[in-house]
Amino acid sequence: MQTLTVVVITRNEEDNLAACLDSVPFADEVVVVDDGSTDATREIASRYTDKVLSRELDRFGRQKQFAIEQATRDWTLVLDADERVSEQLAKSIRSVLESGDPDVNGYMLRRRTWLFDKPVTCTGWYKYAHLRLFRRGSAQYVDRRVHEYPVLAPPVRRARLRGDLDHFTYASIDEYHAKLDRYSRLAAADWFDAGRRVSWLTAPWWHVVVPLAAFVREFVVQGGWRGGATGWRIASMSRQSASLTARYLRQLTAGDGSGTAG
Repeated sequence: MQTLTVVVITRNEEDNLAACLDSVPFADEVVVVDDGSTDATREIASRYTDKVLSRELDRFGRQKQFAIEQATRDWTLVLDADERVSEQLAKSIRSVLESGDPDVNGYMLRRRTWLFDKPVTCTGWYKYAHLRLFRRGSAQYVDRRVHEYPVLAPPVRRARLRGDLDHFTYASIDEYHAKLDRYSRLAAADWFDAGRRVSWLTAPWWHVVVPLAAFVREFVVQGGWRGGATGWRIASMSRQSASLTARYLRQLTAGDGSGTAG
């Protein structure tokens, strides 16, 4: 039987953390890396583990890289505080620990996001796109401010796990707009670092084509139309995110990148 570390990064997650950690009672170790929470997050975390560490968040990629480096068990499972491991997914993870394929070093999970208390099973929001379970030391997070993800070291041998990772986000429209603004600013800074710029010549591309392409990708290519009004809403959210990111990228271009440090 192999062992498992569950890793979570937090900031003011008192409403989510207990339910997250309650969904993985089979973990042999829990690591929580907290970014200066001012609520009861740290107290809640301490009920589950004595490995509650403090680190100021500079980039999400760096924060999660630091967190997985604290893991000491055979496998590492990375969760966000607003996620829950479903019963079927828990069974799949335990199966890996008991008798998993020795040649596989990482597993892809399918995340089921709950939007305003309703599960989304259409668009790109519901697909096997999340590498969350991997052998300790076999993955490295990309150095990004937001939309971070781990990359497996070669030889890359991935498989899929049955069962959904439930993601409870955007409980209200106000929360959605707050996250949209924050993540769009961070994404724009990452784009700026990558050399992308908005000029008078490229403005139509960034402000018209890119948002429209985001909508089409979600609603048409990734099957949002199957979800009816829900699919339309998610596609519209993707368009709005792309449009806002482009606006912040234009501001960074005009200011020559002021405020992109970190």
